[in-house]
Amino acid sequence: MEVDYAAMGSRVRRLRLAQHMTQEQLAEACNISFSFLSHIERGTRKMSLETLAALSRTLHVPADELLFGPSGDAARALPRLLEGLSFRDAAQEERFRAAVLALVRGMDAF
Repeated sequence: MEVDYAAMGSRVRRLRLAQHMTQEQLAEACNISFSFLSHIERGTRKMSLETLAALSRTLHVPADELLFGPSGDAARALPRLLEGLSFRDAAQEERFRAAVLALVRGMDAF
């Protein structure tokens, strides 16, 4: 299977904008340069697994969604759902997000 870097970059950009983040903010959160993030969003550079994981974590989406696109309407609705909730900390939010996505995907464990 071939990775479509342009499509993946477009997804990163769309998710970043949906979360009202600048390229500078996302790059800093992922510990990469603004220039490199710009290349990723245009699909002109490849990223390491570490960068993919950092983008996934920061954008609150599974890495496979960045690679292949959303798995369905429920995955796209999750950021809106989370806006109305409050969490004790980032770890609690991440557990909730993982549980919801696991349910959406019909998985037994998360």
